[in-house]
Amino acid sequence: AQFFQTDAGAHLQYLDSQMAEEVMLHFATRSERVPVLPVHDSFIAHRGYGPEIEKAMQDAFRRRFGLKIRIDEKAVDVASGLYVVDADLEELLCYKDWSHERRLDAFRSMLPKN
Repeated sequence: AQFFQTDAGAHLQYLDSQMAEEVMLHFATRSERVPVLPVHDSFIAHRGYGPEIEKAMQDAFRRRFGLKIRIDEKAVDVASGLYVVDADLEELLCYKDWSHERRLDAFRSMLPKN
């Protein structure tokens, strides 16, 4: 309660954004430039990079706080509304010229039929 009406929350958000940036830059500056998308306190990427993302997150947190954190890796299927991509970036880019409606129709066609 002592931290309400202070800038403590904004400061923690800033530190969180610095750690997220560090993780994204770790992958963006690699020779193959791996796309990693931030979603709040998580990242979406090809599932093969999961262990490396976890290490980058651990390293970023440890540098700032000197502690290890628990990280959950979640791979959720399409039926639940979220999914992990198994495709390579080149395979995904083949859809870049499709219209939004065409991509949405293709996505919906993958959903289980009720």
